[in-house]
Amino acid sequence: MKGDRGWRRVQVLLSVAERQMPFNPQVTHPQNAVRRTRRRVLLILLLVVCAGVALVGCRDEASAGDTCGAGRHQALIGQDRAAIAEAGLEAGTKLRILGPGDMATMDHRPDRLNIDLDAEGQVIRLRCG
Repeated sequence: MKGDRGWRRVQVLLSVAERQMPFNPQVTHPQNAVRRTRRRVLLILLLVVCAGVALVGCRDEASAGDTCGAGRHQALIGQDRAAIAEAGLEAGTKLRILGPGDMATMDHRPDRLNIDLDAEGQVIRLRCG
């Protein structure tokens, strides 16, 4: 939905530019070159603005990457389930320990640490959500 609104804004701006600077390629007039240049510059500026808006959304997601503290517990990767308890972590509302085939809710909670285990009970991944 958000992308649709951005594309609609680009269409509106281009239609406004078209009304202000009508272009007729059949007429060879010195102003046509100026109009073409203006149109190209406007198009480039619009693309830069759209790319910037898209990157702002990416930056917000990336900066929210370690909201659960997964980075502090990366040493657990490759260790067994007992190491989780030794690290002072216990399953609850802020921690979820998931083995292969375990059922889990699909709600995304950025403050919750998910610890994924393999079939042998070793930690294979830490992630927020």
